[in-house]
Amino acid sequence: MRDLLPEEEAAGSDDVEAQVEAIQEDSDARTADREAAPGSRVEHRTSADTTPPV
Repeated sequence: MRDLLPEEEAAGSDDVEAQVEAIQEDSDARTADREAAPGSRVEHRTSADTTPPV
């Protein structure tokens, strides 16, 4: 397991292993289905769809 970032350590957790498992499951679901993230919307744009350079 990697070392925690200072902000992660400061936040604390009652059960670090359960938290890691829940985060990993969520990450796996999002990787398998890009639409799995709540409220997610992926925009597919080309350079032609952007604003012209100034």
